[in-house]
Amino acid sequence: MEAVVVKAEVLRFGKQPAWFHHNGRRLVVEGAIPSQNMLVLVDGTYRNAAQVVICVSKNRRSGILVKWTVPHRDNGLDSGRRFYTRDNFEKLFGLTNDVPDQYEILGAGVREGPWLNIPAKGSGQDGDPNISIVLPEETKEAIREFLKSFPNQK
Repeated sequence: MEAVVVKAEVLRFGKQPAWFHHNGRRLVVEGAIPSQNMLVLVDGTYRNAAQVVICVSKNRRSGILVKWTVPHRDNGLDSGRRFYTRDNFEKLFGLTNDVPDQYEILGAGVREGPWLNIPAKGSGQDGDPNISIVLPEETKEAIREFLKSFPNQK
């Protein structure tokens, strides 16, 4: 699978929810690493900034692991990880058409339209330990294409 790169620009989708951090607008798909079963999203504007890694499990515990890292101005760093079934992942990331515009998995993520926070709503201010991701159709399509490499994964 070839790496898919989305143009790095600040994405605008109207008014964002109060819990969404504005830096989530800068996350873009860096590319897929099929040999490691992962897709990487990075801040398309700044080096060493926020990063999200989506990993597909191929062992006994099938599912999708989402790992994130959020650096802060004070040189602090927050990171986390959440494990999802494929069904829950696709719903949370808005990859299917049969999901409402607002979707939440308690303690694992919340989405309102293209605005996604993992693992939960935050203050929308600097210092939150959660990751905010805006999901334009180009990003969702790159994730769908990546997941096609794992048709038997549940």
